[in-house]
Amino acid sequence: MNNAGAFRTVSADELSSDIERYIDLARRGMLYVRNDAEVILPECLMTPEAMRLWKRLQDAGWVDNDYRTIGLSYTQKAVLAMEMSKRLDVFRVWKVFGDLWDMKPDTLRSAYNKALGGAKYSQFYDAVRKMIG
Repeated sequence: MNNAGAFRTVSADELSSDIERYIDLARRGMLYVRNDAEVILPECLMTPEAMRLWKRLQDAGWVDNDYRTIGLSYTQKAVLAMEMSKRLDVFRVWKVFGDLWDMKPDTLRSAYNKALGGAKYSQFYDAVRKMIG
């Protein structure tokens, strides 16, 4: 787990070396398992609705299997984080998504403020809203 106690991919070797901890996380519903790797997400990003959104974003090529963005600018990441947060009722949006995407929360928040003032991001807003419906 990272310092914030949230998002991280775990190798099979690491899993086997600390199996009791991961069993406990799974029992508490805090572990999502996929293809020989585990991604630890907070509950707000692991709900059935959240997983449906992640799948749509993965199918569109916007995020990878570890829920990291692919080819998006900081501003686009910030817009995506905010729109997902609205849809999923995520509190502390910048902290949650900043940890997930290895960004400082202040950097993500600043990028969002930049997007609010930029007309060129309106098409991306529309695309995100359409994607996560």
